[in-house]
Amino acid sequence: SDRRPPLIMEKKYSSSTASSQKSSRVKNKGKKTASPDVSSKKVITQMEAAVGWFKLSLVEREEHFKTMRVRVVAPFLFGQPFYSNAWRNVAKDAGILDASDEVSFKQTNDLLVVDMFLEALHAIKADLNNEFLLDHIMGIGEQSERHSISNPPESSWFTMNITKLADSYPGFRSKVRFSALLLVIKHVSDHVKALMFDSRNLSLEHKQSCEKNEEHTSRIKADGNTGFVAADYEKAIGFYNNALRLSPFSAILYSNRCICFLRLSKTMKALVDGRRCIVLLPDWERGQHRYVQALLDSGNVDMAKEANERARKISKT
Repeated sequence: SDRRPPLIMEKKYSSSTASSQKSSRVKNKGKKTASPDVSSKKVITQMEAAVGWFKLSLVEREEHFKTMRVRVVAPFLFGQPFYSNAWRNVAKDAGILDASDEVSFKQTNDLLVVDMFLEALHAIKADLNNEFLLDHIMGIGEQSERHSISNPPESSWFTMNITKLADSYPGFRSKVRFSALLLVIKHVSDHVKALMFDSRNLSLEHKQSCEKNEEHTSRIKADGNTGFVAADYEKAIGFYNNALRLSPFSAILYSNRCICFLRLSKTMKALVDGRRCIVLLPDWERGQHRYVQALLDSGNVDMAKEANERARKISKT
């Protein structure tokens, strides 16, 4: 049976069906404050795009941020490059990505780069309470490739958030923190523009793609599960690897592979898979449990206690 930290009650996970969302375009009637309705005309100005974003319901905006949360760290955690070549080069130049477009996870602290990106995204989400700030952020994103640490955006908001990242992640070079915040801003800006200018609902596209990919991996996953039950963990990992090539955003597959790594005492690999689980499904107790167990097995007791406390709160909601 699985070795499990106390206080976590597991529940079965069932993926939710993506709710249909109606796209809307901003009507352009010569008024800057025209109500966005993406069903008639394309948005013309960046401000109209910002206004259109705030015409979405809170639930819709939350769904978009959930997708951003996954996609903003996809090149690092999931090997899925949603950034352009120019932006991958920025990440490489800052030392965030290596020459093979990957992050080398060799020790626990290597996962901090993922935390830094997610904290930057959380800061944007927390501050984003009106169209004027969104317009400002999108403006930074539009000019982002012109900015560098020696030529930063003229923005008190940007400076404030760079300072926050410096306080939270003092071990990183300033160039890394600067590039991380700029990459996240660019990602948010591009996501909003795709929705408002091109009527592309990236959140819905992502969900539909994940559902389709999972359908193609059911047989391979079953073979992996058979290997796990037989305690042939290496064989099971091989099947899960094959399935993840087809479905790289499956929390269940990462969870299954994580427990195999734990059984083989490959704690760093288990830790990364556990982190992937909670990025994909922050409210999934089993994923939280996998991460806690990997932290314990890798000797990160304090971090495990913090993660366990978060998992306990989840189990109460």
